[in-house]
Amino acid sequence: MKSFLKILFLLLSVSIFMYASEGQVILKVDKPGFVPVDSVYQFSLLLSNKIHQVEKVNFYIFLDDGIEVESIKYSGRDYQTELLCQPAVHPGYYGKTIKAEFSDYDSSYFSGSNSQLIVNVLAKYIEKTEVAFAFEFIEADSVVEEYSSFDSNREESLPILGVDFYIPQSYAGKCLQMKNESSYVLDYDYVISNSRLLIGFWAKLSSVRQKLLNIINTQYTDTLFNIEIGINQELVIPHDADDVNLSNLFVADKSWNYYSVIFDFDYNEIIFGLNGETSFTYRRSLNRNEIFTLELLNNSGQNIQIDNLGVYDFGGRLSRIKKNLNYDKVISDSSKQIYFESFDNIADEDLQLNRSDDFVFSELKAVESDAPIFTRLPELYVRSFENFNEVIWQNSDDSVVDYYILEKSLNGIDYTEVGSKGSDSDPEKEYSMIDQRNSLDEIVYYRIKLINDDESVLYSPTLKLGQAQQENFHIEQNYPNPFNPLTTTTVEVLASDNFSVIVYDLVGNKIATIYDGMLEKGIHKFDFDGSQLPSGIYFLEVSSRSFTQAIKMILAK
Repeated sequence: MKSFLKILFLLLSVSIFMYASEGQVILKVDKPGFVPVDSVYQFSLLLSNKIHQVEKVNFYIFLDDGIEVESIKYSGRDYQTELLCQPAVHPGYYGKTIKAEFSDYDSSYFSGSNSQLIVNVLAKYIEKTEVAFAFEFIEADSVVEEYSSFDSNREESLPILGVDFYIPQSYAGKCLQMKNESSYVLDYDYVISNSRLLIGFWAKLSSVRQKLLNIINTQYTDTLFNIEIGINQELVIPHDADDVNLSNLFVADKSWNYYSVIFDFDYNEIIFGLNGETSFTYRRSLNRNEIFTLELLNNSGQNIQIDNLGVYDFGGRLSRIKKNLNYDKVISDSSKQIYFESFDNIADEDLQLNRSDDFVFSELKAVESDAPIFTRLPELYVRSFENFNEVIWQNSDDSVVDYYILEKSLNGIDYTEVGSKGSDSDPEKEYSMIDQRNSLDEIVYYRIKLINDDESVLYSPTLKLGQAQQENFHIEQNYPNPFNPLTTTTVEVLASDNFSVIVYDLVGNKIATIYDGMLEKGIHKFDFDGSQLPSGIYFLEVSSRSFTQAIKMILAK
């Protein structure tokens, strides 16, 4: 796209919410959830009542090449109609432009309800795009007012919508396809040890206005909570809900969304979230000893898909959900997995009998999944020595990786390959590679490029090393080395500072803090006793406020 493509991803949350001002046209822009490449996606524009004050409105969409508008629907509280879309030209923009026009169709304005535009778009062979907008207000066939994403001189300029696409991995396996009028029922009977129960799953819907989930008190057949999507593709909110997040209610068709329901028994509240962000809180009396029935259902008239359904005795923070929703499990030290179904191994006979040991279902089928479920990315850490850096990583999803490539950058943008290693398909294995240092004060960025066995490519989080600050100490190799069980390390402090001297084992666990405090300029010696430790490789790390360096020590008994 043109220059406005440089205005990049300030709008990357699930939706863009704009507080209404007198002259504002768009109140809210809702993005799709997770969209695979080469597929249809949706976004929504919630319009202010300003559009009802004119005879006619021309609506323009500015697109990248490779993006096709399939339909634009204009809707109010109780109706929806499809607009005629056609190629157009708009002053000041020379790329692909689509135009649609509409008038005030019904009583939305008078009933106090806002109108909405829902746009269906096909994205071909691209991994990210941006969409811009313009409106022209027409009276007596003349433009009386206009708004545009390109108009930065006025307060009411329109937003630019950024959308990223992902490449599905075969790691996602299969998902559950539910036909119309189908159901999946799971009975829950488990006394949790934490104060929260989490129910989470991925879903891809194909039609608006449907019920998706019922959670029922089995003993009293009382509905505790349900998920329902209305005609305008927004979640139906309980009338007495609190903490409503208006920017996280839109459910786009044909994109994947992660739904989470948390029962907090200490605070007697139910917290509903979409894609790791809270949508609303619903307060009601809860009993952790209640027996629940969880019912996924489809009454939309179209097929829907479900993946990675999990129930957890949840002890983590809410931020854990967003951090881990693209992986198999909600990882937390104090959380326990009660039930988890990836649908990868549903037996044919179970499908035919409509029953397994854990659940009852009807009209279901296991199909290939394109859900955004990925191999877990390794986290890197580095040991810095005088002449080289040792980059170390471990990957709990090692079995799906073909090989790893260590990449390095001096500016955080342009990366070169340091070396590669094949995967041993062992989630417990620790990998490491050596990279020569050019200078002690350089800033260097490392990342791991994962080549999976399905030929998909992923990148680990980037690790930045070095602060480009002058070192204020020198560390000598410990003596003796190898040692048994005593050894001594000498540190020359060039400028007084606060220091820590810590010993780690090979996997990064802290073994001992030898010193933590102020050191004056001069020579300092530190003794380490390994008599209570097994033979192996250990690292002694010395850190000041501006510099860190480590040496490798070998304990040989």
